[in-house]
Amino acid sequence: MALSDRPRGRGHTRTTRRRRSHASSFAVALAFLLSLFARARAAEEGGVVDDASSFEGPADPEAEALSKAWGPEETFVVLPRLESLRGDGDVPWIEQISWSPRAQVYHNFLTPEECDHLVEMARPRMSVASVVDKKTGAPKPSDVRTSTGHFIRRAEDDVVRRIEERIAAFAMVPVDHGEGIQILRYERGQKYDPHFDYFTDDENVKHGGQRVATVLMYLSDVERGGETVFPRGERVGKEYEAAFKSGSRGSSANDPYANDAKDAKDALGERERFPSACAAGKLHVAPRKGSALLFWSVDPTGHDDPKSLHGGCAVAAGEKWTATKWLRHGPYGAEREQREKARIRRARGTDDDEKSEKSASV
Repeated sequence: MALSDRPRGRGHTRTTRRRRSHASSFAVALAFLLSLFARARAAEEGGVVDDASSFEGPADPEAEALSKAWGPEETFVVLPRLESLRGDGDVPWIEQISWSPRAQVYHNFLTPEECDHLVEMARPRMSVASVVDKKTGAPKPSDVRTSTGHFIRRAEDDVVRRIEERIAAFAMVPVDHGEGIQILRYERGQKYDPHFDYFTDDENVKHGGQRVATVLMYLSDVERGGETVFPRGERVGKEYEAAFKSGSRGSSANDPYANDAKDAKDALGERERFPSACAAGKLHVAPRKGSALLFWSVDPTGHDDPKSLHGGCAVAAGEKWTATKWLRHGPYGAEREQREKARIRRARGTDDDEKSEKSASV
């Protein structure tokens, strides 16, 4: 019998395993040494180290994300940088305020600089705000809404694009399902009577389908009044309310970042200013610069939610600036919307109606 034909015994198996173990240990050690070398070289060159655990001091998530080779199908969302926010405790955090309707407040969603940027973009182009005509889908003036406003196009500049990507991540709705951002300014006495954001007609759902959710961003603080109120809304039970309160929105007893008397004084001042008579006893959100309110106009089954009835209380002192992003059931006014409509027409055998497709791409 040739040596190569002899059966391999247990001794051979142990030898093989021992060799593999040595090789594995050597590979781990080599990888560790190479990683140390890479970190040292990156530190010398002032580069960004991909491994966040190697950082000593504040991490830079934006720089980390930009340092990676992102593919065309991948994306990342940059949250507001802590140094851009207003003080200790003003960290981004999400508070569930209601399950009926589904509503959340994302505190410190925007930086002060982003808020100011949106205001200055719209300020010179403001006009009397309008509502949507149910019959024609066209905007029309109304006594229900007494503010002034301006629509910002999607991705109008880099700041708007970054905010829209953040909204998409917050709501988990694709960017191209969103309408343009509407900037609104409410001066003293101006308000928006309770209404629904979802449509009850056929005209307004032709492009992108129903409005399913709204993200309302507060671009300024308000001295008094101006709350967003849900007359039929139900606040979460006390046992489910967020224990962490940020900055001047909560009491210093519940705020781990509140370490001086100023936070307690700010919280007391806000409790004295809010709620107004309009919002008292109702589910409401007091306007605070940088915060964003996400609420759903449909329930989890996709049906219109009557609990989403909401309005803007009159501003009693100061002025209120907001930015509203309505999110649709499908792509809105986008190339993807047109492709989907063409696919549906082909399935129905009505693909020859090219004129209708062109008129729909508004």
